[in-house]
Amino acid sequence: MVRSGFIAVALAFAAFAALASAAHAFEAELKGRFGFTETGGVLVLGQTNLPDGLRLVVTVTGGNFRGKQIIFRGKQIIAVEEGRFRAGPYQIQETGLPSGAYRLVIDAGTAASQPAAVREAIGENWSAVASPLIVADAEGRRRLVREVDFTID
Repeated sequence: MVRSGFIAVALAFAAFAALASAAHAFEAELKGRFGFTETGGVLVLGQTNLPDGLRLVVTVTGGNFRGKQIIFRGKQIIAVEEGRFRAGPYQIQETGLPSGAYRLVIDAGTAASQPAAVREAIGENWSAVASPLIVADAEGRRRLVREVDFTID
């Protein structure tokens, strides 16, 4: 099945951030949508007011084919440029992805994994950012992560 254009799918979300000084607090936005190329590849497009240069790991996993569960895993490391990001297309041999259930993960990683200019804005260990998207591991390392489940029919 050929899909053309973009099928807008809800992937809008916001993160709230604050600079070290409360007088300079701002609400950070991280908005996105995903759709399909003409061949069925998945594209992720987004915009944010988080710092340019912010590195994101964008991963799509899942799928099934003819009733059999298959594992698809596509991963790209991208950077925010001029407040925007783009990942994809995620596809199998230029034919798109088969129908099935998938998960999209956008992971900004730990603050330590970000360039110095980005760390200055977000704080060490994301300390200047307050958001429900921030999760901590067992060692207390914090990261900004968004996960969205979607289905391709």
